Amino acid sequence: MQPRVETADAVHPYAAIKDEGQGEQYLSVFKVEQLQAPAFLSCKLGSPASNIGRVFFGFYCLLIGHLIFRSAFLPRILGALMAIAGLCWLTYLSPPLATYLSPYGLASVLLVEGFAFLWLLLFGLNEQRWKEQANAARASISTWKKPTTTDLGALQRSVEEETTNLL
Repeated sequence: MQPRVETADAVHPYAAIKDEGQGEQYLSVFKVEQLQAPAFLSCKLGSPASNIGRVFFGFYCLLIGHLIFRSAFLPRILGALMAIAGLCWLTYLSPPLATYLSPYGLASVLLVEGFAFLWLLLFGLNEQRWKEQANAARASISTWKKPTTTDLGALQRSVEEETTNLL
């Protein structure tokens, strides 16, 4: 998501410097400083769209952290750390807070995501637990009994009785 947002936002600074020095007729009325000012302003202000992309990535990290924490395939500490990384990315909801916490947040994000990368690269997930859970899911599906029409009729009658008792 973030690369798409940043690519869309990159058009603005590019448009400001695109024709600079190309000798276009309409640009001849401006001085060089006037042509450079919009490009400098775009670079100085930064990219609000990149902050939006970072916030989306923060929500992604929070969700992945939650899933890892709840699963049995990866260590729970990895899920908790990934959720912390998501919270660090969510500081970009408030640009002053993100500016203040930026060195600490980015360092922690780098460590956490690097740790997750190394864990998956070196150890992967717990394959035995994966197979156990898959077999348990298959067993529960095979024992599932499809309701018959008599079961549905009895259920409908009991709902009707409860409804009339409430009235």
